[in-house]
Amino acid sequence: MNPPLDGPNAALKISRRGENLGTENAFVVLAEVNGLVRQGRDIVSFCIGQPDFPTPSNIQEAGVAAIHGGKHGYTPSAGIDAGLTSINVRATSRSAGCTIKRWWASPTL
Repeated sequence: MNPPLDGPNAALKISRRGENLGTENAFVVLAEVNGLVRQGRDIVSFCIGQPDFPTPSNIQEAGVAAIHGGKHGYTPSAGIDAGLTSINVRATSRSAGCTIKRWWASPTL
């Protein structure tokens, strides 16, 4: 059990698991990309952070309309049904006659 805090400069004890946490890989890659850019390399970065181009106006307008329509907050972790259905229809149309009932995209670890 951690001791109680004693004053504004008291240090918190970090758990063993917390002490073993490493650096988030996305930040490592971002640092490498930024280093290459500083060297003058022409890089198209797909790292975290702001894109290097403005959001197209039709996408901005769709986002504002969605917010005003109450579509804000987190989406279901399994995806949005309308989006998944749209992906299924498109994938089925490209799949040599196979019908795809449900398509899932998930990262592999």
